[in-house]
Amino acid sequence: LQQVFFAGSANQSELAVPISASCLLLLCWLAEKAGQYLYKADLKELDDGIFELWEEQTHEAENDIAALCLSFLICQSLRYHTSGQLPDPEGNEPPATRA
Repeated sequence: LQQVFFAGSANQSELAVPISASCLLLLCWLAEKAGQYLYKADLKELDDGIFELWEEQTHEAENDIAALCLSFLICQSLRYHTSGQLPDPEGNEPPATRA
């Protein structure tokens, strides 16, 4: 999406970061609600330790995903500010801007 909707200007590319953060927060909240529903519905018979372990691993994975996603978008936006062109999704700059 950053390549299509937010490539108009360097300032516009910064909008991808808060939008992505909001989407990630929504997905984390939905995962939390789904986990609570599963715990109430199916996992009551199981030990509480299993649910706590599942919840801990889920939170750790969510944090890792958010860190990777947001750091990538921030780096892309900073590179756009410094070079004047948005790098492609692989991080390569167009040939005209390479030194």
